[in-house]
Amino acid sequence: MMKIEIIFKNQPEEQDYMEALMESIKADGHSCEPSNGTIFRAGDMRDDTDMLIAWSLNGPGKYCKEACRWQRKPLFVIELGYFDPYQRRRDYKSISLLPNGEGIHNNSCGFVEQMEMTAERLKDVFGVKVHMRKAKPIKGKVVILGQVPGDTQLDGLDIEKWCDERKEQLESLGMDVTYRPHPQTLNERPADWKPLSEEIEDAELVVGWNSTSLVECIIKGIPFYCGDKNSQYRSMSCALDNPVARLVKVRKQFLANLAWCNYSTEEIRKGMMWEHMLRLLNLQQEKENGKRSA
Repeated sequence: MMKIEIIFKNQPEEQDYMEALMESIKADGHSCEPSNGTIFRAGDMRDDTDMLIAWSLNGPGKYCKEACRWQRKPLFVIELGYFDPYQRRRDYKSISLLPNGEGIHNNSCGFVEQMEMTAERLKDVFGVKVHMRKAKPIKGKVVILGQVPGDTQLDGLDIEKWCDERKEQLESLGMDVTYRPHPQTLNERPADWKPLSEEIEDAELVVGWNSTSLVECIIKGIPFYCGDKNSQYRSMSCALDNPVARLVKVRKQFLANLAWCNYSTEEIRKGMMWEHMLRLLNLQQEKENGKRSA
């Protein structure tokens, strides 16, 4: 039996998901106790806790990372789903495993490319069809994706400086570069603002640090460069000077695996999310055992 501490604020959305998760964990015979995310700090983690589960790294999760780093314990983060930006079942939330508190949500669960999950969930639950790229891109057109400065997903990176450097680099290669700021950084959207899917449709290359929007490129077969070497999207990334998308079967398997990291409240209550969390923990253990034997 594991002793699990689950950290969240008493807000309706967080409470519904986390209470459903606690129910499923207890039903599996484990101890699972809540802690108030409003006042939780790294030193508050109980000594006998085997695992922490936190809602969002932008909230109490940042202290959970510190606590798990100190005590070398696994941390799971629950947050917005990977497919949310594309209006596919927005009631779903995603999980990421940060071994020993290391990594960033939506980046470093580190096991997506190692799994071989079936594709039924990708198709039947999220309605995602993986495309071959049919539209002919405009030669030299590049779209750079901005992110919200200071977001924990950036892990301290100056995203505006990074985007400026990539823009300068690509323009020196003769590329026609468009910078796409994150909507949350704008006071008012321009009159000619397009949906992201339209913005990148005819791009030869899309560039981002570790934006969740890169999932759209994986779905549509649009070549993209992911700057974060620790991101799970990195395995699907191309080089800046060689915009070529991965094969359909490779992208489909990656997305199928990703779909199994997203669950609704009803599915969480049934234990589906907890079952997958255990699967990720087993992969982490196999990875650690492999390092020791090497």
